[in-house]
Amino acid sequence: MKIRRPSASAAFTLVEILLVTTLIAGLSLAIFSCLSNGLRLWDRSRLLMVEEDAAFFFDRFSSDVRNSYPFSSLLFSGTEHELAFPTVVLAPADRAGSRAAEGYADGLGRVQYMFEPVRGELVRRQANYSQALRAVWGESRVMVTGLTSVRFKYLVPGSGDYRSSHDPADPFPAGIEVAITFMNGSTEKVLRRFVPIPAGLQ
Repeated sequence: MKIRRPSASAAFTLVEILLVTTLIAGLSLAIFSCLSNGLRLWDRSRLLMVEEDAAFFFDRFSSDVRNSYPFSSLLFSGTEHELAFPTVVLAPADRAGSRAAEGYADGLGRVQYMFEPVRGELVRRQANYSQALRAVWGESRVMVTGLTSVRFKYLVPGSGDYRSSHDPADPFPAGIEVAITFMNGSTEKVLRRFVPIPAGLQ
């Protein structure tokens, strides 16, 4: 009785096994490199998005602050992490008014900026005059996400000069400094903006 041995073509040779292993290792390295580069690009784009949102926030905040003024019925209030003040807001126009066809009109109102640390969001909300009198706010709008902290400082009158404080002056500070902090990789980055308030300068 003859024992049949498998032919040489029915088994893998050492060279073939080494070749397949090398190909798999090369493909794995290429896939890992693509994923690593993709994650780095994603981190970079996320950082740029935070900076772009912060730039938009600074512009909007500066516009709101410069249009603010003391008003007896709507007071300025603020802490280190939030503030609210009377200013000019864009609100739906009165349907019986002269600007009804435009849909929206500028009017006296109140704006609030506040930092929500749990979600890392800087939020803006506003109220028209009647809402502000009733302490009712409109829908909140997220201005910047991915933040670790937001701090407001107020320039208030001191003894013959101005000083920085975490509490606003009564009735109005002369300016506001806002500092936004977020993570840039493993380091902390801070963006600052100081906005003077014409109505608060003495």
